[in-house]
Amino acid sequence: MKHTVKYWDSKLYQLQKLADSIGYHIDSDEDYLQICKLLPASRSKPAPVEILPLFYNVVERVQSVKNYKWRKKIKMKKIYRKGNAYFDTYYIHTKDGYIGMLQDHCRSVKQTYFIAWAGNPYTCKNWENRVKTFDTEEEAMEFIVENCK
Repeated sequence: MKHTVKYWDSKLYQLQKLADSIGYHIDSDEDYLQICKLLPASRSKPAPVEILPLFYNVVERVQSVKNYKWRKKIKMKKIYRKGNAYFDTYYIHTKDGYIGMLQDHCRSVKQTYFIAWAGNPYTCKNWENRVKTFDTEEEAMEFIVENCK
């Protein structure tokens, strides 16, 4: 499916906002500049398919910077607890103690996914609204940090 220039303008704007919020200088990213050159002037025309891999490259770099800054700020450890035929379990620990559990469903599935449990695995009595499934580890870790209390 070909997307229009309007679609890509919207995606690039969202990416620009994220890059600005974390201090990534997207205007000096070669792939980003190449995308801008490839986009036709008319917003209703279909965009060239060459944009997609370039866009993913830029997203990967922005996400990498975001993840690095986020982990540096939180200072947490992912401690391997145990594994089985379907997933590995990790306890998430900060200077304040355990804040959650992460299950990495990496075996016997077509696509890896993560289940985040926000709360101390030793003391939490009520897991209601504290368990959620995610496609990426970063999203799962953010959920744990935001909902651990």
